[in-house]
Amino acid sequence: GSGVVTLDAITATGRTLSVTGSNFVIGAAIAADVIEFNASAGAGTIGLGHTNMDADITQAELNLITPTTSLEFAAGGDIDVRDVLVADGDVDQIPHLILDSAADVRFQTAASTAVRMTVEADIDVDFNIATSTTAGNLVATADFEDNNTGKMNILAGVNLTATGGTMTLSARDQLIDPVGDSVFTAAGDLTFSSGVHTLAGGTTA
Repeated sequence: GSGVVTLDAITATGRTLSVTGSNFVIGAAIAADVIEFNASAGAGTIGLGHTNMDADITQAELNLITPTTSLEFAAGGDIDVRDVLVADGDVDQIPHLILDSAADVRFQTAASTAVRMTVEADIDVDFNIATSTTAGNLVATADFEDNNTGKMNILAGVNLTATGGTMTLSARDQLIDPVGDSVFTAAGDLTFSSGVHTLAGGTTA
């Protein structure tokens, strides 16, 4: 659809539930194997944990979504994540959170965690606040389509953590750019992948 999509109770065991709209209202529990939310507008934006973008999913709405495998948000515009926490019960029932933007993916305002998380931004990935996973891999890629646009920005003092998994930060052939000292902690392998061999600040594994 191209308008506001309102979802009440849905159970699609073993199946994929894919929803497209300009905004989403989740009024009751949703369960499926794979769940996908797609912003319909060409440059439509998605906000997780707040209501400042075109399509918004609040913490309470996230808590109603239970995928067996993964939950994906896809947008032609920016995806902005604020204060989405496993500890608060926002996403503890989501085994794998996937964020796919044709523009930027930003983490800001208040720290966010997921069980496992994959971030794919065609332009920038901005870590403006601490971001972590609690039991799985943290994978983030800027310039995902390898169009020589965008980079990975990490503010000074912003720490990234993959508890119980690996961490992979990639900017294709662009720049991974911590502004100052940050700590990167992973239970497994820690991988930085960039065609520009420049890392500002400091890294601690």
